[in-house]
Amino acid sequence: MAQKWTLKGRIVVDHVLPELAEAFGAREGLPGVTVKVSARSKIPFGWGWWRSWGKVVTDRDGNFKVTKNRGGDRRQFKIKVLFDSDRLRLKQGQETKLRLDTNGFPLDVDLTDLDWFEIHNDDKVGATNGRKAGVIDLGSVPVIGDTPKKLADMWSLYNRVMDLMASYGPEYAFTRRVVGKYPMGLGKNNPNSSSYNNPATRSLYIKEDQFHARILLEELCHQWDFDRSTGEDAMAWQLLKHGTTHQLRENTTYVAFREAFADWFGHVVMREITGGKILNFENSVVWKYPFLPLTRAYVGAALGETERVIANVDYTARGWHSLFNILTHPALDKCDFNRPLTENDPEYCFVSLFTTEACPEVRTGYDLKQVLSIWLKHPAKGIDSFMGNKDLDFRRFLARAGAILPGFEVENIRTVKQCLNPNTTKNPCLAA
Repeated sequence: MAQKWTLKGRIVVDHVLPELAEAFGAREGLPGVTVKVSARSKIPFGWGWWRSWGKVVTDRDGNFKVTKNRGGDRRQFKIKVLFDSDRLRLKQGQETKLRLDTNGFPLDVDLTDLDWFEIHNDDKVGATNGRKAGVIDLGSVPVIGDTPKKLADMWSLYNRVMDLMASYGPEYAFTRRVVGKYPMGLGKNNPNSSSYNNPATRSLYIKEDQFHARILLEELCHQWDFDRSTGEDAMAWQLLKHGTTHQLRENTTYVAFREAFADWFGHVVMREITGGKILNFENSVVWKYPFLPLTRAYVGAALGETERVIANVDYTARGWHSLFNILTHPALDKCDFNRPLTENDPEYCFVSLFTTEACPEVRTGYDLKQVLSIWLKHPAKGIDSFMGNKDLDFRRFLARAGAILPGFEVENIRTVKQCLNPNTTKNPCLAA
């Protein structure tokens, strides 16, 4: 006679990324994960074949439940998970080839299905005699195994960023499904290879020894930029031609722009999704104070002696990083771009928060959503297209920002350029 069987539980991850553990706790439920439940019946000489009981998707807290009417014989269960949704797919990476595709990226071919990961099997956890019909609550079922746990952390991190972007409005949401693969292998894990995002396939690849929150976010943030700009495929040829896209002085302004933006964006979204709990990354730290503008001396030092003019600063990631922080700093009028923060921190400009002098008319203080609005189309303001590589220099980018950002007038643009100019000593507030 058929009886009612209900199997339920909560899929959880024990965070590998220290930033997630600090912000959200060591263990957390995984929302939106596809769960596949299989069962097998007790037979006279052992167990029958595993048969699928269907697939369900976990709720916002990682809970799942499957109900079936089946016979009363004892059963064992196993559970597999798949990190897949209409906006994100995470897969176990495989070896890619040193030979390049038509976009200048390593060839990537999946030879086997490595997407589903088994995280529970009654035969391995003591239920050797099987279970009886009724409600079976497995409680917390952790994702196990090094690679699956890391993919689970990617899932947790990336979905938070995607939720944040979607909360700003549909025009800010990721426009295509992102496919992420870890660990990436390239030419037998060539030490000269690095994590990257292929804009043509909308796939990102994370190298095994680069599984850090900063790298993960940088590659994802590249994708947000690629969705709202053109010419991103040229990054591959710059990499092929020069062997890197992380030179002090790049050969094009768009390489410096895209690399600096993805890095800066990653820092800001980490701060936003953690409610300000995480202001920097624990591993793979690039910027000690990622939200402070940089001194003129430090920005200029990325250029040769004869190149240190404002017209060349947008060939440097330092220049763009400082620009993004200038746009978002809430006390620009209190920044001294000629004076380092401390003797041990020569990169960052000194901010005199206790001065009685102020020039509120030069303050910027735009938030993340406002800065990201520069990427969007604004037909009512005469901006009918996304930015292309030719638009990614200071002059064109700031002109576009001036047409879009509220209160960002010609004088404000002039002030921003002065802050980035290595050949002037003028600060935003003359009294500072």
